[in-house]
Amino acid sequence: MRELVDITMQDVLDRVRITVLKQRGNELNCLCPYCDEPHRREGHLYINIAKDTFICHKCGRQGNALQLYALLTNQDTKEAYKELAQEIASGSQRLHHIQYKLQTREAQPKYIAPPEVRDKVYREFLKLLTLNEKHKADLLRRGLSETAIRVKGYKTLFVEKEKRLEICRTLQTKGYSLEGIPGFFKHKTTGEWDFIPYQGYAIPVKNLNGQIIGLQVRMDEPCLSKYRWFSSSSSKDVGTPAEANLHVTGSCSDDVVYITEGVLKADVAAYLSGKMFIGLPGVSSCHKQLIQTLQQLQPKLVILAFDMDYREKKEVAYNLEKIKSMLAENGFKFKQIEWDARFKGIDDYLLHLKQTQKRSA
Repeated sequence: MRELVDITMQDVLDRVRITVLKQRGNELNCLCPYCDEPHRREGHLYINIAKDTFICHKCGRQGNALQLYALLTNQDTKEAYKELAQEIASGSQRLHHIQYKLQTREAQPKYIAPPEVRDKVYREFLKLLTLNEKHKADLLRRGLSETAIRVKGYKTLFVEKEKRLEICRTLQTKGYSLEGIPGFFKHKTTGEWDFIPYQGYAIPVKNLNGQIIGLQVRMDEPCLSKYRWFSSSSSKDVGTPAEANLHVTGSCSDDVVYITEGVLKADVAAYLSGKMFIGLPGVSSCHKQLIQTLQQLQPKLVILAFDMDYREKKEVAYNLEKIKSMLAENGFKFKQIEWDARFKGIDDYLLHLKQTQKRSA
C-alpha cells in the first residue's frame, strides 16, 4: 500500500509564484493571482502557513494547501497531489524563493472587547471628533441630508498627535478602557494611548442590536483601497485587530430586507428608500453572519441589490451565486433586482430617482 504524503503550505510555497506583501505571525498577505492588481500595497489573499489554509477576501477562493497548488497550476486535486508527492519524495529543491518565516509558536489571538464595550467607547470617541468640510461634501453628494450625516456619526479620523492623545486621555478619564478596542494602541515607550490617524472618515458599523461594533474608513487616497477597517493590528506598539462585520441599517417595517455590498452604500440606500439594508463589507465576506442575522430577523422576503456590473466581475458573480445557495438552503425566499445599468449601485440609482422626482415636481 502506497504511503500518503502530507502536503503542507510550505511545500506549495516552495513551488509556486506568489507575491507576498507582508507577514503577521504565521499569516501572509499576498496578491491574489486571480483578482488583485500588481500595484496594490495590500492584497486580498491570506495564507496561513501554520494551518495550511488560504482565503481570498475578494474573489472568495479558499481551501487547503493542496487546493491552492491545484488552482495555481491549473490541475484537479488528484493530479496536483500526484505531482507534489513525487517532487517531495524525490527531494526536489525550492523552485521559487518566496520570502516568509514560519513562527515557532502560533501567535495567541488578541483580545477584542465585546460588542457592548466597543459600542460605548466608539460612541464617546465619535463625539470627540469632527467632520471636515471635504468629507461632509462627499456625504451630501451621495444623497444624505445634514441631519442624516449628523445622526449616523461620520467623523474625520486624521487628527494631529497631541489632539489624539488628548482624546484618548479624555476617554480614559470618563472611565472607558481602550484595551481590546480596534484602532487604538498603546505606545510602548510612553505607555500613552493613541489611535491610528487614517486619512479618511469613519463610518460606524452596527449590528442588529444597533451597537457600533466597528468603524470602517472611507480613504481619501484613490491609489489605496477605498475602504479599510479602523484597526491597530499593524501597529508596532500594543494594538488590536479589527473584525470584519456586516452592517445593519434602516427599518424592517414591511418584513423585507435588502442586501448589498458596502457599508456606506447600505446607509445611503436605506436613507433614500426607507427600507432595511444589510451591507456586506465585501461580496465574499460575512456570509455566515448574514444567515445568522436573517434567522433573527425572519423576513418574508430577501432582496439582493448588488452592483449592476456583477456580470463583468467573475468573483462577484461567483459569490452572488454562493449567497443565493445559502439563502435557499436556509429556507429564505429571495429575489435579485436590477435597474438602469447607467447607475452602478443601488444607492446611485435611488439618488437618481430622488433627483428626477424633484425636477418633475
